[in-house]
Amino acid sequence: MIVHEAATTFVAVYHALIGWLIFFATVAAVFVLAAIATGAWGARAASGRISARLRPEQRPGGSQSAETPERRSQRRRAPSWARTDHHTYEEAA
Repeated sequence: MIVHEAATTFVAVYHALIGWLIFFATVAAVFVLAAIATGAWGARAASGRISARLRPEQRPGGSQSAETPERRSQRRRAPSWARTDHHTYEEAA
């Protein structure tokens, strides 16, 4: 009778330890995945900021993307609501 109770207790403790092991392994996996995702996000953000600060000839792709600020400003246009070259109702009257 005592051996049976000892064996039952051993099996119960064994199952409890296995349960805790699975729980902690799951929590550790979640933390590792969160760390990987955070690291990848940070690396991508840092990479974008670093490449934005590089001169055009230092960027990946070399001087083919070299563009002067003057050419860039000429290429960009103001949004339609900010332009002054369109006709207004006062001019038509």
